[in-house]
Order: sequence, then C-alpha cells, then structure tokens
Amino acid sequence: MDREKTHRKIDELATLISVNNNRMLLHEERIPQLDIDLLRKNAIELYEAINILHIQNLKDKRSAALLEEASVVEPENEVPVAEQKEVPIEPIEKIKEPVQDHGTETHPEKETKSENEPVVEKSHPKTTVEKAKKPEKAESSDKQHLYEKLTRSSIESIKKSISISKRYEVQAALFKNDPDAYNEAINRLDSCETAKEALNYLNSELKSSYEWDDEDPLVEELYMLVERRYA
Repeated sequence: MDREKTHRKIDELATLISVNNNRMLLHEERIPQLDIDLLRKNAIELYEAINILHIQNLKDKRSAALLEEASVVEPENEVPVAEQKEVPIEPIEKIKEPVQDHGTETHPEKETKSENEPVVEKSHPKTTVEKAKKPEKAESSDKQHLYEKLTRSSIESIKKSISISKRYEVQAALFKNDPDAYNEAINRLDSCETAKEALNYLNSELKSSYEWDDEDPLVEELYMLVERRYA
C-alpha cells in the first residue's frame, strides 16, 4: 500500500468514526453494543493504517541512510587496494632468508588479510531493517484477535443491540420499509430457542421472501447478531 492509498484510508476511517460517534450521542440511555463494536473496529483499522504509514516513513529514512553509508564506504575501499600492490614487494624479498632457516615467518600474509576485513561492514544495516518488521506482524495479529473477540461476544437481545438509526436502515433496506414486518421478524429471532432455529427462520423465510443479497453488509450484520444472540 503506497502512501496515497494509506492517507485516503485514514481519512475514510476518521470520517466513519466521527459519524458513528455522533450516532451514539443520540442514545439517551444505554448505547447498543453493535455501535460500540463498530466504533472499536474502525479505531483498530485506523491504528493499523497509521502504523503502516509510520513503517513506510521509517523505510524511507533507512534507505536514504543506506545510500549515504554506501557513498562514504566506496572511496575508502579503493585506497588500501592501491597501496597493497606496491608495499608488499620489498618485505617479501627480505623475509626470504629467515624463511629458509626457521620456516615459520608467515606474518605479512596475515596482515594483508586483516586489511581487507572492513568490507564486511556493508551487511550490518540490513539486519536492523529486518528486525523492524517483526513487531508489525505481532501487533496486527493481536489486533485481529481483539477484533474477532469483540465481534463474537454474546448479547442478550438482538432488538436492544440495534441502534435507532440502524433500525431504520435495516427496515428500509431489508423489510421494504415495513415497520410491522421488521418488528415481527426481530421479535421472532429473539424468541427462538436455539441458533439453528433462528438461522433456519432467516434462510427459509426472511431471506427468500425479501430476496436478500448474501454480500449485503446489512444482511451480514443481521446474521452476526443472530450468532452472538445464541453464542
């Protein structure tokens, strides 16, 4: 996700949170649990979007820092290579005599190897970038677990968990704006003895009678409320 898409998502989520909060202000007594769950869901998604923006910003800074380090290291590696070609010529001729007597004078070779070691330093910054990715996966899994826990928590009544504004929305979209049909359906869903009985009523009577679309968000919310009612 690039920065432009991330900013657009943050703007949309902030708008949804503001609308949801204003809707909750309309309740004089107890706020429906569904409205609270939706507000927390949007807040979690907003936090994730902000965290993605923060990580993108860190990556931009890290890539700029790596480019600066590479530009500084390159000229330093060229100087010792040029010096190593000329300097070892004289000491090698002087060391030949003691090599014949003792056979253990091999120190200059070790010195030349130690001078080439600084080249390995280029690999260190990569480990810091890889380590920065791990907390993001842990945080996203924790937030996903929290969201699933909130949306699957049990409720005492479907009718009480639907806000006033949501009721008119469901009534208009799913029950052809018929308040009597809406009240009858919700009361029957609340009075079922088991989840199987409630889901059977949803699928065999309501869904077929009103020709609901399975991908409609309001239909999905109604099914979720039934599952939470009999959880």
